[in-house]
Amino acid sequence: MKEKIKKYWGLIRQRRYDFVLQAIAWSVPKWLFFYNHAVYLKSYNPEWQCKSIDGCEVRLATLDDAPLFEPIGMPRQTVTERLNAGERAAILLRDGELQAAVWGGTSRRFLKYSGTIFDPGPDGVYYYGAFTRPEARKRGYYTAVRKYLHETFVNEGRRLNWSAVSANYPRWVNAVLKFNFTKVGETFFVKLFFVRLCYYRKWLYPRKKIEISFKAPPKDIIWV
Repeated sequence: MKEKIKKYWGLIRQRRYDFVLQAIAWSVPKWLFFYNHAVYLKSYNPEWQCKSIDGCEVRLATLDDAPLFEPIGMPRQTVTERLNAGERAAILLRDGELQAAVWGGTSRRFLKYSGTIFDPGPDGVYYYGAFTRPEARKRGYYTAVRKYLHETFVNEGRRLNWSAVSANYPRWVNAVLKFNFTKVGETFFVKLFFVRLCYYRKWLYPRKKIEISFKAPPKDIIWV
């Protein structure tokens, strides 16, 4: 406990309040307190740069692939529910083992880490849930699955890419921006017990700067 207090105090002295709130949020139950500072990125023509992935298989996930996600901490039920709801997942396999995956969806959805309801629009896709095994990173696997999924949706008339990234990881934000993305939104979300507050510093269209809610969003839209 003393080490945590010392760490938090150091961050406060550096005025890194975002990190303090995020650290607290990830160390207590989500029903008690949660905080997230997110930026929203979009691109019509992402310039994914893929390395050679010889020996790997890249394709869309099917219901039969649900067990492949369990070793990365995603229950079969979650995978099944998402696929049945019309979500897509591009996966990269090596020797039959899941190495990387990314999800995408076109329906209106609740972004549970951002506290806002988001609609990708008639030509858009919201990409989320990216994963790469630690030992498989820096091999171009993520960009390979992201490019594959993007091209799948482009063939269906959906070219616009939407993503939300934690603002507390500027290196990751800048890395995505290098692939021809533009920052178009920024939100701060705080949840304390049953109270949800979302502050829109910047958004895609005019709306209230602050939204406060005392109940959870409807279950008839997908939560991601």
